[in-house]
Amino acid sequence: MTNAPIPSTSSLASSPAPRLVPLPSPSERPAGRRAQQRADTRERLFHASLAEFQRVGVAAAQIDRIAKAARVVRGTFYFHFPTKDHVLLELQSRVEHLALARVASLATEGATLEDAFRRVCDGIVAAVALTGGGEVLREMLSLYVRKPQAPSDASEESAQLIDAMTRHAAAAQARGEVRADLSPEQIATMFLTSTFGFIANHEQDELADVLNTLVDVVMQGIRSRR
Repeated sequence: MTNAPIPSTSSLASSPAPRLVPLPSPSERPAGRRAQQRADTRERLFHASLAEFQRVGVAAAQIDRIAKAARVVRGTFYFHFPTKDHVLLELQSRVEHLALARVASLATEGATLEDAFRRVCDGIVAAVALTGGGEVLREMLSLYVRKPQAPSDASEESAQLIDAMTRHAAAAQARGEVRADLSPEQIATMFLTSTFGFIANHEQDELADVLNTLVDVVMQGIRSRR
């Protein structure tokens, strides 16, 4: 996974949608020519798959068309992505990566839990804009329902995002900002689950306002009752 620059949400509306996470720079890419070729092929297949999903939907998407668009044979798709769901899992990983990057950039001192919540929402709004939102994103989110993951099976990005939010929640509890009867893990899981649920049920142009309202409501519910 690359640490690609994250565009500001204000610039997204006025510029063409770039790739969700560009290919790594030469210094970040795998060592060796063959490894780099595999990475390039995987990236082409990923974006060809998203284009096919956006055009006809995930269920109707055809692997042959994806392979042709990526300039590979059909079997190469299955080498990189055993199923179409694995493409959606890759998309999920990249969306979470952008959210995690926003949280990671937050100063460790002086940052509140609300700051962390809003950073996550900012990263998710940016990721949604880069994917074009719509049906592909809803299909990605449906994986949470169709194929719920055990904690041990969660992606590295999922685990890191939950861990980061849990640490922020624990710090907020230590400062007396949030209720002590909720565990930090409960707070983190509740917020992230609600956030991704809202994405599935709201259009892209209203998402930023909806998520800001969600943060307000969540904070009201978990603030310390002193």
